[in-house]
Amino acid sequence: MNKSRKTTVFHQPRIRAYCQSFVAAFCALLLTGLGSTEQSAQVTITPKTMVDIYFLADTTGSMSAPISSVKAGATEIMNSLISSFPDTDLAFGVGDYKDFPHEPYAFQSMQSLTTDTSVVQTALNGWNVSGGSDSPEAQLYALDRIANAPSIGWRTDAKQIVLWFGDCPGHDPVPIAATKLSYDITKESVITDLSAAGIIILAISTDTGCSGKMDSVTSGGDYNKIYGAIERNYTNQATDISIATGGYHHMDANSDVIVDTIKSLLSTTVNIVAKTEQLLAIKCTQLPEVECKGLVEIYFRTKGYYWKEGWSAEQTHCEWKGITCQDGHVTQINLNKNNLKGTIPPSIGYYFSKLSILDLANNKLSGAIPFSLGHSSQLQTLALNNNQLNGSIPGSIGYIKQLQTLNLNDNQLSGYIPKLFEKLQQLQRLDISNNQFTGMSPAFLNDLKQLVHFDWAGNQFIVGSTICPKSVGIPRSECNALVHFYNSTDGQNWKDNTGWNVTKAACSWKGVSCSDGYVTKIELNDNKLKGSIPKSIGKLGKLTFLSLRRNQLGGPIPKSIGKLGKLTSLDLGGNKLGGSIPESIGNLGKLIRLDLGSNKLDGPIPESIGNLGGVTYLSLNNNKLGGPIPESIGNLSNLRWLYLSNNKLGGSIPESIGNLGKLTYLSLYNNKLGGPIPKSLANLNNLGKSTSGKKRLYVSGNKFSCDEIPSSLNPEDCPLKKKKASGKGHLGVSGNKFSCDEIPSLLNPEDCPLKKDDTELTDDANKMSTTTMISVAAGAAITIGLVLLFLL
Repeated sequence: MNKSRKTTVFHQPRIRAYCQSFVAAFCALLLTGLGSTEQSAQVTITPKTMVDIYFLADTTGSMSAPISSVKAGATEIMNSLISSFPDTDLAFGVGDYKDFPHEPYAFQSMQSLTTDTSVVQTALNGWNVSGGSDSPEAQLYALDRIANAPSIGWRTDAKQIVLWFGDCPGHDPVPIAATKLSYDITKESVITDLSAAGIIILAISTDTGCSGKMDSVTSGGDYNKIYGAIERNYTNQATDISIATGGYHHMDANSDVIVDTIKSLLSTTVNIVAKTEQLLAIKCTQLPEVECKGLVEIYFRTKGYYWKEGWSAEQTHCEWKGITCQDGHVTQINLNKNNLKGTIPPSIGYYFSKLSILDLANNKLSGAIPFSLGHSSQLQTLALNNNQLNGSIPGSIGYIKQLQTLNLNDNQLSGYIPKLFEKLQQLQRLDISNNQFTGMSPAFLNDLKQLVHFDWAGNQFIVGSTICPKSVGIPRSECNALVHFYNSTDGQNWKDNTGWNVTKAACSWKGVSCSDGYVTKIELNDNKLKGSIPKSIGKLGKLTFLSLRRNQLGGPIPKSIGKLGKLTSLDLGGNKLGGSIPESIGNLGKLIRLDLGSNKLDGPIPESIGNLGGVTYLSLNNNKLGGPIPESIGNLSNLRWLYLSNNKLGGSIPESIGNLGKLTYLSLYNNKLGGPIPKSLANLNNLGKSTSGKKRLYVSGNKFSCDEIPSSLNPEDCPLKKKKASGKGHLGVSGNKFSCDEIPSLLNPEDCPLKKDDTELTDDANKMSTTTMISVAAGAAITIGLVLLFLL
């Protein structure tokens, strides 16, 4: 921790503010009649909330575009904050980081905290983009120094915020051999030091580097060879650090929006800090001081600024939304459906000794369930359901002997049910459904005599079955995997579950087919499956066909899916699957059809997709996939249908798509693609041959910056004439933001005149159109739609 924070420092802006307040009060006293013995006045000086903001950037080679944008917009960012928060004393500092061991430095603090924005701008202009010998960088070292080095210059009593942006994760661990410190630096040590110093981390991942941004898995290169440090290969580094410090991680910002993103994040955070200070300033007269501070901690940690109904400094603590007090203590906290974000305060269980109800359900909370809740000995109802909580259930909850209702359903919790739950003898309702719990079913819960409702559907419990020891036709391990799948997907409530977990012949169960003594096919489309696909699916190693289309399955696609090396068809479309597509999907080398469309998948398309050389049909449309289309897509030489529309894919269309010579249908519309349309698309001579003689290529609703469609897409022997409409194909590129000021001349080559008897080209109120081929709509951003007709 920074020792200098104990020192008293006088700051000119604060002294000026005090003097102005005093002069105003003194003048008011004179105007009311100075000299009267009956007149008296009390001057109250309210100091400004002090907020220190430190700009921290990755300045390795890939960061050129976002660094340039921030440099250009830095003064705007600072002035916007200063004008938006006149009652807040703002100061700014600057630093950057590169990497070990080949760069000139790993971290440097270029400007300590100051209120002089011109000095800060000068420091920001000194950011020099260079280097970066491998993907991971030195941000953990930078964050450690920011938390511990006095040279940063954090001001006494100031609230501290680090605005950190980069595009790849940091080396973890950072060993003593690299830093010459007395300890290794890890994600956990950084979180500990930042939290102890009260530093809030706001992380922004730009779209210029690693596929998983600053949450990617690390890989060390020369770093590992020189220092002998083996990377821990963890993910979610930036997210874990920002959430643990009460901050936020914004993913996938490009250089065009990064300035606005920074302004928004900082404005929101400064607002929360200022509001938190107001709430802390309220006199705590009705409750113990620790309970008042505990309530404010809840407000801060759960982003009170975003709440549907917030708390006001004009009210007392016990008048706040959702707070019930009795006999001088908080007894109930009910903030259900109030748009809470962030995390549950780690120390929440230590604040409220008389709390009987804690209801934070139906919000957007993430992170872990705090261990401290086990100290809430009077708690009778704990409702944390319908959030985004992860990690395991702390065993300490088993010590809440008064607990009657525990709702943890519909989160992302994993691990096992703690054995200490057998102590919850007053428990009447337990709902842990729709999570990612594993292991044997918690049979010890049968000893809870008061338990009348227990819902554990939609998990990955291995349930004991009397069927599998006596099953016929397939190995017992495959029978167990089927039973596990049945329980994990709420088999009891399927539309049709004929035979499942009842008859001994698993090969006769609804949707199951076998061959040569193994399960080879599972087809359960439109069957009301819910819950999640269990990891044990990977034990069905002879499976060649798996189709679970149009159900209600959630959770991630398990990595174990990659163990199904004999699959020729995998169809999980039309569900609610989330998370990223596992890299292990590339192990399915015999796939011919892959459909993951119409889910909630995010993250990048894995490079391993290029290993599926036999695939003819690939659908990933209608998800939330981001990042670039991988170059490896060009390896799918047998591909005929490719659907990537309605995602958040960015970057440019890779030239390698031109290698897909058998492609007959290509759909890329409604993404964030930009850059030039590659000329290699003209190589796709088979587009449309399976669709009634029409070529099909859809790239509308993107952000292309080209000035014209490549001439290679309009060969000279392909005149644009209305008479040939019956043989036309389509290149749909409407709804983009082309930078051209007119229709490209290549659409009207000299040997292919746009004659009035063929088409019409008009300009009416900035709207140019052709009646058969070209549609151009120019609005504020001059959005141009083009339909280019080919002859086959």
